[in-house]
Amino acid sequence: MDLKDIEQAIIKFKIGDFFDEDENHIALKLMMSINALENVTKSVKRIMKNGDKGGESYYFFRLSVMHIHEAFLLIEKAKKSDLFGKLIEGIPESKKKIISNLLSYRGVKLDDFRRKLIKPLRNSFAHYIKDDILDELIEKNKELREEEHELVLSRNSSEQYYKLAEAIIVYFLEDIKKNLVKENEAGMKVEPSLEDVIGIPGEIRVDLIIFIDALLDAFFVNFARKYNCTVEVYLRDSRKSCLKGCWGTIRGFFEGVKSRFCRSNTGS
Repeated sequence: MDLKDIEQAIIKFKIGDFFDEDENHIALKLMMSINALENVTKSVKRIMKNGDKGGESYYFFRLSVMHIHEAFLLIEKAKKSDLFGKLIEGIPESKKKIISNLLSYRGVKLDDFRRKLIKPLRNSFAHYIKDDILDELIEKNKELREEEHELVLSRNSSEQYYKLAEAIIVYFLEDIKKNLVKENEAGMKVEPSLEDVIGIPGEIRVDLIIFIDALLDAFFVNFARKYNCTVEVYLRDSRKSCLKGCWGTIRGFFEGVKSRFCRSNTGS
């Protein structure tokens, strides 16, 4: 049997065992993180398919930035942990390259990129843009004061949408993207477009999902060995596409972990 024949591996354990060690808390938070990132991704795909209703795309952009910020903090914490430090070293090279790509994202070092874009966006969006930042924004963009705006009040609150709030967010993004000016090959300074900035979280989100997914796979292989968990390995149904995941780490389930093989549970 080849590893490519595996579709699922189900680990059975007592929840009490999971909370025996503090380092497992990192794993739990990584699971929360990847769930959040995946849910945002699904919502964005739905909006792209069905169209934006009442500023949904900007809402999920903001939500994505917040989850990305927290995911990076979790990865930093994991790297300082003895267990996760070793697991990060042990994940496939192709997945490690994702972090390397993030470190040099669009020619901006990750720390610099997070400081100039992700962190200020997260701080402002989480607190609905602080008063001093709003005052500064209005001062910088004097044309805003003269811009006419129509506010529509609806009797049905579920249909109410305040476009002024979205307009201010756009101005805020226009202002903050100036922090990402960089030189091109010709030595000219280039400022990214608003579309570029809005697209950034989506690209980072995908890379973070792949990396965290690989890290959690490695964690649970280690966990299954340590607690002698029962692992049900489901073989791939040739009529189904293989589930996404870093299944190279599943090899650990065949080394000292009591496993039993089952037919695929995804089809008849």
